[in-house]
This record gives sequence, structure tokens and C-alpha cells, in this order.
Amino acid sequence: MSLDKSRMFCTKSESLCKWINQLDNSRKADTKKLQQQVELVRRSGNYAFEKMKTAQADPENLAELHKRMDCYENRVCSFTQEKSLLFDDYTMRELLLEKDLRAFESNLAQWSVYDSRQPKAGKASRLKSASLSAELTVSQVNHEKLLITNVRALDEKILQVKGHKEGWDDMEHELFLKILNEYHLSEDILMNEVIAHGIKTRTDATESNLINYMGKSQLGRRVYKALCKCSKKIVMRSTDAIQTHFYWYLEYLKLVGTKKQEISYWKLLKEKKRRHTVDNIKAESSRIKSMPLSDVCCNDATASDELIEMNRQKKESERRRAKNRQLVREWKAAKESRDEERCRQEQKREKEKAMKMQKLFSEKKQKVVIHKMKKEEEAMRTQEEKQDPQISDPKSTEFLRINYRDAIHSARIRRNMLEERAMKNQHQLPDRPKLIWCKNDHKITMEEVQSKLMDPTQSSLKNQLTKVELEERSRHREESQAHSLLIPCIDAIRDVTAKSFGHIPIQPRSIPSWRQNLRCA
Repeated sequence: MSLDKSRMFCTKSESLCKWINQLDNSRKADTKKLQQQVELVRRSGNYAFEKMKTAQADPENLAELHKRMDCYENRVCSFTQEKSLLFDDYTMRELLLEKDLRAFESNLAQWSVYDSRQPKAGKASRLKSASLSAELTVSQVNHEKLLITNVRALDEKILQVKGHKEGWDDMEHELFLKILNEYHLSEDILMNEVIAHGIKTRTDATESNLINYMGKSQLGRRVYKALCKCSKKIVMRSTDAIQTHFYWYLEYLKLVGTKKQEISYWKLLKEKKRRHTVDNIKAESSRIKSMPLSDVCCNDATASDELIEMNRQKKESERRRAKNRQLVREWKAAKESRDEERCRQEQKREKEKAMKMQKLFSEKKQKVVIHKMKKEEEAMRTQEEKQDPQISDPKSTEFLRINYRDAIHSARIRRNMLEERAMKNQHQLPDRPKLIWCKNDHKITMEEVQSKLMDPTQSSLKNQLTKVELEERSRHREESQAHSLLIPCIDAIRDVTAKSFGHIPIQPRSIPSWRQNLRCA
């Protein structure tokens, strides 16, 4: 039995591989055909463009240009139409395939659940499962399918009535529900009172119709007040739009309530079915316990064989999955290594490209600098030639043109030498002017200089004078009344002894208190 299953699996896998190869080959053929068609259209367009150029030069070829343009347009239209039909066909096939895959996956999940719940205890278990499957009537299955269909239809209907918010913004719909809750108009109240009393929801209702429907009851007045407040709070919606949204909300609640009822009924059926299955299993287990020992041993032997076969298959599947996982890990590692190598190669290429660009940029910059220097030298030479025509020498010009690098280097050296010479001359200061004292007229005459920063101070000059010269200068100050001119009313200050250092009288320095009582040793 296992050999037959393995052979059947091998044949199916081989057929599946052949089918996949056929699909790949057909896809490659379609790709090649598409490339050929695109190339043909491109050539036709290029030929028409060339004809247009020739028609501009020779207007007689205008008729042929029109023909080429029509041919090009026809080819493009036919190509686009054919590909659009193919696209529609492939889209439809893709949708059908997705639908079939979803159905297959759902059936596969149901089969796995059904197999996991089935007891595996030999002939007795198989007989019991057969009896349980026979007890499931066709009417119950049909009823469950009908419930599922109703729930899906309700979902589609909810989407048809403009979704869960009727196209409103989230904030607007939340504010609308908040105002309804403020007036005690929650979902339960609206479903139990408004919908239960048979008020029909209408999208063309107005304020007068709303009063006619619910104006006689207190609930209607609450609804009216809530809608009035909504019209004030929700400024981006009109009163009619708010009323329409309220009636849509009632219809939405009705659909949601119906959906909840269907789902609860479906859950109830499932619970009954589960309880029935559990009761049958318990009854079967009690029946097996009451059976003779020989029958139980036979059933146990059959069950043990099946269990061994199941364990073997399980181990085989686990080993196969482990092998697949190992292959996937190896593939991921190889892919990561390839990606890293590619990244390194790209970084290396980018680095080399950047270095090459930097080198090229530096060379261009150097060429520009050399060109500017050549231009400057030529301008200087032409200026010198204009000033002195005898300087121009064609031989020297030819020599510079041939050996311009040496000429530039020598010019740089000459310019540096001139700059150094200028710096040296700049630091050399002029001689310090000498003070000339004339004894006859007692006046100071000095040489005129541009700057007085380096002139000697009066204190330094005082150290160079003799005692006789100092007395002579003090007598000159007294005669010229220098003190009275610098310090007015100097004679009136009797308590201050003025001494003169040079020509400026100052007050004598006071002795600090900590030195007054000290005596020289």
C-alpha cells in the first residue's frame, strides 16, 4: 500500500515538474515574441522620424511621410489592443486561480481539523466514524451553508450601503455617536425601540417627516434634539445630510443585528454538533470497554500497526522538512555572502571612481592655474612692450613658449625674492631723532619724522641730562610760567607740595600706614 502511494506521488510530482517547465518555456517564448514586437514598433517609429527629417528638407516626400505615420499608428494601436486583451485574460485567470487556491486552502484546513478530531482505534473507530457521518443529515449541512451564505450576503450589503461610516470622516462620525449617547440613544435603544416598532428608514426623509414619524413619542423628541445639536456641532454637514446619516445608521444597525443573530445561531448549531459528537465518542468508549478481551486485542493490534505507520510517516515528513529548512538556510547564507561581496565590489568601484574624479579635478585645477599665470605673464609682457618697444624679442618669446614651465618657476622665484626684500625693508625703522638743545634761545628743535611712536619719553631724556641742564630747564619753566599754565591756581593750594618730574608737577606719593613706623636698620 505504501509502495503504491509512493509511486503515485512520484508520478504526480513528475507531471507537476513537467507542467512547470512547460509554463516556463511558454513564458520565455511569450517574452521573446513581445520583445520582437516592441523592436518592430520601435523601428517603424524611427523610420517615420527619419522620413519626417527628409520631409522638412524636401516637401515632396510629405505624402510618403503621412503613409509612414499611419502605418506606425496602426501598428501601435494593434499592439496595445492585443496586449490589453492578453492582460485582461491573464487577470481573469489570476483571479480564478486565486479563488481556487483559497477554496483549496479552506478545504485543506477543514480536512486537517477533521482528521485530528477523528479517533484512531481500528475497526471500531472506523465503524463509529461511519455511523457519526451517517447521522449528519443533509438538512443540517445545507442549513449551515445557508447561514454562512447569509452572513456573507449581509457583509456585502453593509459594504453596499456605503460601509461602516457612510463615507463620513472618523471624527465626524465619532462626534455624531457621542451626541446620540448624550441623549441616551445608544445602539441597544435604537435597535430595541426604533427598529422594533417598525419605523422604516428612508434616505429622503426631511425634518417634517421625522416629526411625523417620531414626534408623538418622547423618543422622537430626543432624536429631534440630538439631530439639531448635531447640525450645530458638525458644521461641515447640512441638516438634510445629518438626517440622512441618521436613517442610514438605523439601517446599518438593522443589518448588523441580523448578522449577529445569524452568527449566534450558527454557533449554537456548532455547539450542538460538538456535544453530539462527544456523547457518541463516550458511548463508543463505554461499548469498547464492555467488549470481550479477544475483540479488544484484535482492535489494539490493528490500531498499533496504524500508529506505527503514522509515526513513520510523521518522522519522514519531519526529516523532509528539516532538510528543506537546512537547504533554505544554506541558500540564505549564500545569498548574504553574494550580497556582501557585491556591496564590497560596489564600494570599491565607487571609491576608485571618486579618486579618479578627484585626480581629474586637481589636474584641471592645476591647468587652470597655469593658464591664468600664462595669461598674466603675457599681459605683463605686452604692457612692457607697449611701454618700451625695444624689449620685445621674438626669440625670448619663442623660448618662453617652448619652456614655459621653467619660465613660470623662475618667475615665482623672482617674485618670492622681491617679496622677501620688501619685507626686510619694511622692518628697518628710520634712525631715532636726536634732541638738539640750544642754549641761546632755550628751545628744543627736532627733526621732522612721519611717526612719533618711537620717540623717547621725557623720563628717558631726564636720565641723559646733567645737573646743570636740569637747573637751567627748571629756571626756564619758572620764567615761562609752565606750572601756572598746566595747573591753574597752583599758588592758592598751600597745603600741597608740588614737585616736578620733567615738566609735569604731581603730588608726592603718600607713605602707607604699615611703613610709617618702620626704621631703617
